[in-house]
Amino acid sequence: MQFRSWSFKSIVTAFAIFGTLAAAVIAFRIPDHYASQSILVVASTDNVNQGMTALTGEVLHRTALEDLIKQRNLYPKERTNTPMEKVVQHMQRAVTVGALARESNKSEAFAIGFQYPDPRIAQVVMRDLTTRFIEQNHMLVKANDPRKLDFIEIRDVPSLPQVPVSPRRSLIISAGLAIGLTVGLIASFASGWRIQIVRRSA
Repeated sequence: MQFRSWSFKSIVTAFAIFGTLAAAVIAFRIPDHYASQSILVVASTDNVNQGMTALTGEVLHRTALEDLIKQRNLYPKERTNTPMEKVVQHMQRAVTVGALARESNKSEAFAIGFQYPDPRIAQVVMRDLTTRFIEQNHMLVKANDPRKLDFIEIRDVPSLPQVPVSPRRSLIISAGLAIGLTVGLIASFASGWRIQIVRRSA
């Protein structure tokens, strides 16, 4: 691209506009994702973190998620051209488990979340995952597994998300503008130096 007849402002503006438009196209091609969440309350014991880690590992085990994906017909497009192992890994990344502020000296709360393009499906799958946490702990209790939790109950049922949590389109577009401005400044300065070199050699 030739910039000899372009002013400094024109070059920077052109790249800024291009960067913004390119980022906008990318941002609006990314589908919305909605996050459903439930909160589990568990007994506050020395092994609570170990117990939740064990439960999370079982609930997010490949076999368990593969069955859930087929049961709920999740990720239909991805499953047509992607190995199931990759689809399961994608779902595992869509599930979050995090500790909240301690409820009291006797209990602690954990937030379980799941993101999906369809808000209603996100809620349905979140119900399945929440139930599996409860059932898996019952299995540990029956087996007298030391990782079992003394009690686990649902404080907040899986929510129906109303507003998408991603993509953050304004952030993507702002990043595109910033990149465009940066490239425009570099191109403008490079063009100016090139013109000076040509003039000096003439």
